[in-house]
Amino acid sequence: AAHRNLAEQIKQQGALLSEYPHYKEADARQFPERNRIIAGLADATLVVEAAEKGGALITARLALEYDRDVLAVPGAITQEFSRGCNRIIQKNEAFLVTSAEDIALQMNWSTTKNPAMLPIAPDYDSFPEQEAIVLKCLYESKDQSLHIDTLSWQSSIPVAQLAGQLLNLEFKGIVKPLPGKKFKLK
Repeated sequence: AAHRNLAEQIKQQGALLSEYPHYKEADARQFPERNRIIAGLADATLVVEAAEKGGALITARLALEYDRDVLAVPGAITQEFSRGCNRIIQKNEAFLVTSAEDIALQMNWSTTKNPAMLPIAPDYDSFPEQEAIVLKCLYESKDQSLHIDTLSWQSSIPVAQLAGQLLNLEFKGIVKPLPGKKFKLK
């Protein structure tokens, strides 16, 4: 009820999404369902504080399942609400974030219009055939990163074989692994 005016403004200017009718009261048991919607709509999920178990980690897990980026702010190891963030960073499920620039970099948001910063297409002819196919798929993707399963499907290279190609490209300094089994051009 305290946010009824805000909800009305959103309805007039945007969207108010819910799986429940407007007359249903909010219930803590519904939060994971709400978080599923948020994780699906967002390009990335930023976890600022999270206990060892809780809603923020549920949202982060859902975001990973939806092939979205997960970012987390680390905290002191002695603080209860830092343990969840630290754990997902440690498990390579989230990118470590210490500044707004980290978020901009991870999301591939350009803070400048400098053409020199735009990615250059690799010279595919200088790579073995399968590596060239992998590079082309990554280069043509929206943010030049793909989940390994998507990359396998797009390149028609079996995952086991693709893992070797990605490792070779990582050793060459062309590809970097990301949390959630994603890979990105450097």
